[in-house]
Amino acid sequence: MTKRLSSVLVSALVVLLTIAPVQTYAAINSGTQVVTLTYTQGESLSLSASPSAISFGAGGAASGPITLVTTWNFTNSYGLQGDVWFTTTTALSSGSSTIPVSDIQYTNACGAPASIGCNNASGICNLSGPSGTAGNSLDPPNLANNCGNLYQSAPAAITGQGTNTTTVTLALLNGPFPAGSYSGTLNFDATTF
Repeated sequence: MTKRLSSVLVSALVVLLTIAPVQTYAAINSGTQVVTLTYTQGESLSLSASPSAISFGAGGAASGPITLVTTWNFTNSYGLQGDVWFTTTTALSSGSSTIPVSDIQYTNACGAPASIGCNNASGICNLSGPSGTAGNSLDPPNLANNCGNLYQSAPAAITGQGTNTTTVTLALLNGPFPAGSYSGTLNFDATTF
């Protein structure tokens, strides 16, 4: 009888479980939250020169080339111009002894992109006229001490992001000069137009 009773109880339990209501739970949602993300990158133009110092040895050879890296990030389209110049007619001085700008020879080797308008040239740093387009207000203020354009693109030719690497090699001409420890500065810049 116990066996029969056990069997009946198990059967009754199965029936109860199948007819008993199943409790369900509704999902609870917090609701969606929205976060707006923004980022603003301003337009930029930079020029770096390395090394930061060059020395001249016997025969007027420079200790190495100057590497100029121009990097831009433009939303709009611009023309881009790079210049090399001295601020005075004296390139180097040692006390009362001077080396004039006209005794500095430069060679410019400009890299990609072609749209930058590379000016692969060499010459003497005593240009007496505008280095770029006639009447270009971006030229260095002392045009008589100008070594020329590194590059000059067409107007509105440069947009987006880009990089140009230009190498400038210098040499002293017409030496030897009076004994002394000479120093001076050479200027480089990049400007949009």
